[in-house]
Amino acid sequence: MAGNQPDKLNQAKLIQLEKNQLKLQQEFAALRFFQAQKNNEVQTQSNADLIKEIEVLKQKISQIETVVSRPTAFPADAYPHLIVEQPPPLLDLPISKIIDIYHETPQILEVYCQRVSLLIDQEDVLEKNNVGNFWVMQLKNQGFYLFPRPESFSHFSSLASFAKLFKATNENPGKNYQFTLQAPAKLDVLKIGEKWKLLKAGKIVFGQSPLEYAWQREITTVRTEYEKFNKLLDTRGSAGLDFTLITQYWQQSLMHKYGELVTLAINTCMPIAYAIYKGPMLVPCQILLGANPLVVPGWDRGIPWDTSIYSQFHSKLNKDYLRTTADHPLLPNQIYLRESNGKTHHTWAIAKSYEEATAIVQRLNGHWISLD
Repeated sequence: MAGNQPDKLNQAKLIQLEKNQLKLQQEFAALRFFQAQKNNEVQTQSNADLIKEIEVLKQKISQIETVVSRPTAFPADAYPHLIVEQPPPLLDLPISKIIDIYHETPQILEVYCQRVSLLIDQEDVLEKNNVGNFWVMQLKNQGFYLFPRPESFSHFSSLASFAKLFKATNENPGKNYQFTLQAPAKLDVLKIGEKWKLLKAGKIVFGQSPLEYAWQREITTVRTEYEKFNKLLDTRGSAGLDFTLITQYWQQSLMHKYGELVTLAINTCMPIAYAIYKGPMLVPCQILLGANPLVVPGWDRGIPWDTSIYSQFHSKLNKDYLRTTADHPLLPNQIYLRESNGKTHHTWAIAKSYEEATAIVQRLNGHWISLD
């Protein structure tokens, strides 16, 4: 019995070890299951986060596409450096009309001008200056002009800079500072909206109001017309004067109906001429020969080119212009058309006005020849 006691003890220990080993195996299996479950949860959470992040990215991409297709306007006050001052609007008027407006109501022109002043270190360069004494105005297809600013005239008319920009008649402007602008100064642009260079000085008359200047100019015009009528009366008599008035009325009537004269053709081989207006409309002309030949419209209306007798002689599409030589005895450097139909060979000198046509006829008078 005593010999079997250790065996039983060892057997009990062995059984206990087996139980402990089984328990450890169970715990290890449970631990592995728990670890696998945790890994699965982490993977699931990671996938969910990834999907959520993808959705956020999709939303941001959609927002960017919307901004690109319909950009939001930025407020100008948030970006001062982006604010660009708009240039003054351009006027499409002849300079003579601008001068008239300047004399009568100069304040109307101010919105079309930029104020400038002459640079101290450069005698012929002006720069933009919001308190400058001069106006720069750009006219459509005419360039840049410089005007004295009327409200500042009493302050700068005696300055040396003014004398550099405007040639003055009557050096002393007088106490009332009356002046008449005969011609503004002509400028060339150096930097758009910033700097200009003087090309030609303007002309100023001191001590004379614009209204007085306008009256003198009107009187000069009337005197010129009076002398013209007197000369016409001497050369053609009262009947010629009446006829001239009628032909002038016809010219005005034709312009009112058809617009400006397009071209005028004068047959250089015989005294025949016709005018072409828009349409094309043909107006036969009268050539009055004598000591002072004259080309005038034959009446106050035109006929369609296709129904005119001239359409039988040469085509309205004949635009093959030729030019005489510089040493031609009658009409040097004259543009003309050639008409040749097998039986006759004529040339037609081309003019742009009745005055130009009259000058051509005066040279041809007594020498009706082909220009070829």
